[in-house]
Amino acid sequence: MADNWNHSVGCIVARGREVLLVRHTYGRAKGKLMIPGGYLQEGEMPEQAAVREIREETGVEARVRSLLAMRFSPADWYAIFRLEYVEGVPRSDGEENSEAAFFDWEEALLRDDLTPLSRELLRRFGKGMEEIELDCFHPSYWKPEEWHFYGGRAAKEGANPLA
Repeated sequence: MADNWNHSVGCIVARGREVLLVRHTYGRAKGKLMIPGGYLQEGEMPEQAAVREIREETGVEARVRSLLAMRFSPADWYAIFRLEYVEGVPRSDGEENSEAAFFDWEEALLRDDLTPLSRELLRRFGKGMEEIELDCFHPSYWKPEEWHFYGGRAAKEGANPLA
């Protein structure tokens, strides 16, 4: 399958107070630690790509918990997901990364070899970044596997949504 270079995912996989990071081997992030991720393959949904990329790049099994953030540009988009660690010992894929490991979240933020975007995402995540969660809603004319709707958490009863 061909990669779709305009659609990509980043993944925050937390295990307790640890976060999964990889050391990138090419491009502007060469030699730097970053959250794992990659491009979608043709016909692939973003959540599928997130799980696949984590497995391929690190050997870790994880499942999507929520959508944390989106970055859009006129040419592409980048979705950042929070994944729940399931099992596995991190290992480098030997191609895209030279290292894959869980790092203490607070210590990772202090490292000078962490990419700026990964640092900002981890900083926000650690401060309780609001999650946009996968919702079961889908229009009756779409198949659930072809329509993925992410929405913010419901407001508490009686709360003013404009306040």
